Amino acid sequence: MRPSTSPTAPRRPPGPAETVLHTIDQTVTVSAELDEVVRWCASAEARRCFPGVGDVTGDGTGLFFEVNIRAPGAAPATVSVNEYLKSSWRGSPGYEFETSQVWTWPNRDTAVSWHRYRFTARPGKTTLDFRWRYILAGLGDAQVLSDARFNRSIEKAAAIYVERLARRIQPVAA
Repeated sequence: MRPSTSPTAPRRPPGPAETVLHTIDQTVTVSAELDEVVRWCASAEARRCFPGVGDVTGDGTGLFFEVNIRAPGAAPATVSVNEYLKSSWRGSPGYEFETSQVWTWPNRDTAVSWHRYRFTARPGKTTLDFRWRYILAGLGDAQVLSDARFNRSIEKAAAIYVERLARRIQPVAA
């Protein structure tokens, strides 16, 4: 009688081994009124504050732009981003909105992310608490060469984005 054998474990497909939700938080306070800061942060023009962004368009349902990625831990690429408003609400003493995004690489691999913008009114100024959550599970090894290095690059991009939002704030038509 032959001894029983167990089947060998299947090999994992190329790409990240597991789905991990990453979260980055950034906060900044600006000398501007709440409504002005909210309109600015929701605008297409504000997306130009994100590192590597060129033209931004919108069609009334979303914002569409490309990001030229040149970051440690990732292969250089120009990525298409489709961003949509998920929800928004006014609270006391502020306002909040969240967007969802699909980031599509040239080979059609994708990543998903969500940006939450929370605004708190203060006398003569507004505080923005920005949260970026993302999942890289849809990307193969050809796009993300080092998860740890790329995650640090994303953290740096978030810090640059929020700093630029605060520095470049400008009136936007209501």
